[in-house]
Amino acid sequence: MSAVQDGKQYIIMNVGTSTVFDLAKGDPSNGTLIQGWELLVKEYNENTDHQVWYAHFQFHDTIGDWYSFTNRGTGTAIDSGGLVNENKQLHAWVDQGKGNENQQWLLSPIAQAGVKLYQSNGTRLT
Repeated sequence: MSAVQDGKQYIIMNVGTSTVFDLAKGDPSNGTLIQGWELLVKEYNENTDHQVWYAHFQFHDTIGDWYSFTNRGTGTAIDSGGLVNENKQLHAWVDQGKGNENQQWLLSPIAQAGVKLYQSNGTRLT
C-alpha cells in the first residue's frame, strides 16, 4: 500500500540535495519551470503555495500506484512534456486529468534512504 493519500498535500524533496519541487515564481502559465529550491514551508502561508502539491491517484498496476500532482497555488500539474531523455526539465501544465502519461508519476522506495514524503506543513511522514 502506498504512503501517498489521494487528495492530500505534499512537498516533494530530493534525497541528495534536500531541495524541493518549486513552481518558478508561482507562475500559472503552461511551461513554467519546476525547479529545485530551498524548503520555504514552515507553516501554512499563501506565499509558499508554489512548493505544495496535491496528490491525485491515477491507477494501480503491477509496478505500483501512479499519481499526478497539481500545485496548490495554480492547479497546474507536474508534466514531463513527453521527454524521455536524461537532463530534461520538468514543467507545469494545465491539469489533463486521468489518461495523460506526461503527468503520471510512480513513487518508488529508495533502498539506501527510503521514501521521503512531507506534508504541506513540513512534517516528515516517512
